[in-house]
Amino acid sequence: MPHHNKFVILALMISLWPFSAIASEARAFLIQSLEEIKSMQSFFEQGMGGSDKSVTGRLLFQRPNLFRMEISPPVSQSITSDGESLWTYDKDLEQVVVKDLKNSLSEMPFMKLLSEPRAFLEGKEIVSLSEDEKRFKIAIKETESPIEFVELDFSSGLISRIFVGSKVGAPLEVFFNRMFLVETLPNEEFIFVLPENIDLIDNR
Repeated sequence: MPHHNKFVILALMISLWPFSAIASEARAFLIQSLEEIKSMQSFFEQGMGGSDKSVTGRLLFQRPNLFRMEISPPVSQSITSDGESLWTYDKDLEQVVVKDLKNSLSEMPFMKLLSEPRAFLEGKEIVSLSEDEKRFKIAIKETESPIEFVELDFSSGLISRIFVGSKVGAPLEVFFNRMFLVETLPNEEFIFVLPENIDLIDNR
């Protein structure tokens, strides 16, 4: 092999190694941080890209796939996963839509990331966006996914922000506050009780 080719290959190896190491460190940090979240609760503020409107609410989560989001008025909506089905209750419309959870998680990247961090991150490109802050961008390569990328911010080891870039429609940004980890949460928190005189749309 000509000497100049050797130097070119060596230069490429040296230049690529730091990026590979950074990506590996980012993946390890994300997996470790997310796997520590066994059960948690948090308040949140959610905004839609291109709009000054936002909603607030509370999130409860318990691994592997139990969660409940209570969105405060004026939206007045709850989204509950019992581990098998996803129940969306719109109080203003007096309507409940229930879907199979497994099929629904592809449209809920944050919940899928919390539920199965290793599986979610496998094969995905992870970029560290800040040296001083723990901010990461996760590229979603699956062509069938409606999500283009996910950004995660951490503060004191806990998630403080998530930004979801969509292939269609506006992006979604959520800020978390007063998040704290708990040992466990009662299973009753994740059992949806159908109110009386409510329309049920069963799409399972």
